[in-house]
Amino acid sequence: MVGAPDDGLIVVAVVGPAFVSARVARLLSPLAEDEGWEVTLQQPDELDGYEDLIVVVDGNPPDFPAAPDGTAPVLWLVPPGEALPDLAAFVRDGNGILTDDASTKEIFAACRALLAGLAVVSPAHVTAAPEPLPALTAAEQAVYDGVRAGQSNREVGEALGITVNTVKFHLTSIYQKLGVHNRTAAAARSSGDVLL
Repeated sequence: MVGAPDDGLIVVAVVGPAFVSARVARLLSPLAEDEGWEVTLQQPDELDGYEDLIVVVDGNPPDFPAAPDGTAPVLWLVPPGEALPDLAAFVRDGNGILTDDASTKEIFAACRALLAGLAVVSPAHVTAAPEPLPALTAAEQAVYDGVRAGQSNREVGEALGITVNTVKFHLTSIYQKLGVHNRTAAAARSSGDVLL
């Protein structure tokens, strides 16, 4: 056990490969000592529930679960441009993300923000929200799902029990609502957030 919940010490666990996590811990230690924090190096299976914050270096947060009681936020340091699974849910759960080339002060500021209950997302991982797609009827949505799955008009019609002409009718309406002129553009316009 690194600390105890009543000792008043903020425990920051740095988790990851030894050579990388040791570097991050060394960088954070001087600033952390000024704040009354203890920076420790740990492995995922060593997390004991007394951590106030977990910094994951060079790893995947699902592989590095939060403290056993599930209350410690996680700051994930990832390479710039790395594809991230469900970033919004990760941050919404009270966690944060920075690029692994962030400065010591940026990492420290992110730790402070997470401990204060704020969200932290590196500008490199912020993307513009997609333009919302217009509402489609239930029939149009079913046809649109078939198009996005790569089905031909005949295959969509057979799957839905409608004629090819009815599929074409729905596609004309879908194209108009999406502001596109063909099925390729319609499928590319998809974000999976079509409203019914």
